[in-house]
Amino acid sequence: WRDVFEMVYAPAISLIKFALLLQYMRLLAPNRTINCTLFIGARAMIVIILVFYVIATFVQIFACSPREKIWNPLVTEGHCMNISAGGLITASFNMVSDFFIFVLPAKTFWNLQIPHSKKLRIVALFATGLV
Repeated sequence: WRDVFEMVYAPAISLIKFALLLQYMRLLAPNRTINCTLFIGARAMIVIILVFYVIATFVQIFACSPREKIWNPLVTEGHCMNISAGGLITASFNMVSDFFIFVLPAKTFWNLQIPHSKKLRIVALFATGLV
């Protein structure tokens, strides 16, 4: 089951990140002229996330040759890539991309002409994903 989970993880997490970025674009930058930084940044993040997770999915699919070597310890012939290194790379990418997704709308929020405490509440609301 671990192998199945690892192959489903990349498409699932990328769809969640796409949903957040598309929500940012829809609410805060419906076109390039309103908020150019967020518009271009969100689109760039979508492309970067798409490329990374497509590569990660294919690496996971073809990590072992023959494929049965992943789940069957009795298979002695063949070889597997270092799966723990792939997990570390994916975790690092997730931390960096999550940080950029969190920071991307910050300029928009800080430019609002409302009290500082309300700005912090809006940032917290977006950070939790409740919007």
